[in-house]
Amino acid sequence: PLFKSAAASASTETIKRRFDFAQVGSPVVRRFDGDDEQRWFMWYAGRQHAKLNLYDPDSESDRLALDSSRIGLAVSTNGLDWERHDGACYGESVLDVNHGDWWTFDTS
Repeated sequence: PLFKSAAASASTETIKRRFDFAQVGSPVVRRFDGDDEQRWFMWYAGRQHAKLNLYDPDSESDRLALDSSRIGLAVSTNGLDWERHDGACYGESVLDVNHGDWWTFDTS
C-alpha cells in the first residue's frame, strides 16, 4: 500500500468507498520544522470509481467520475513513510468538491 492508514483495520468495503480508492496523483509535499521534531505533509488528489460516486451510487460504469476528485493528506516524520490522514469530508478526504459557484472564489 502507498499509505499506512490511521484506521489500519478498515474493511475492504470501507477502503473501496474512500475518495482515493481508484487513483492518486499530483502530490505537493512540504516540510515543517518544530522545536523538537520535523514533519512532512503531503496533499494529493484522489479519485474513486464512478459506481461509488456521490450522485449515482447505482452506476455500473467503471470510468472515474469527475465529481469523485478530492484532496487528501498524508503525514510523515521522515519523508519516506506516510500515514494517511482520515479527513472529515466525503470519502475521508480533507477537501471536498465545491458545489457552489466556482467563479466566486478569490474575486473582487
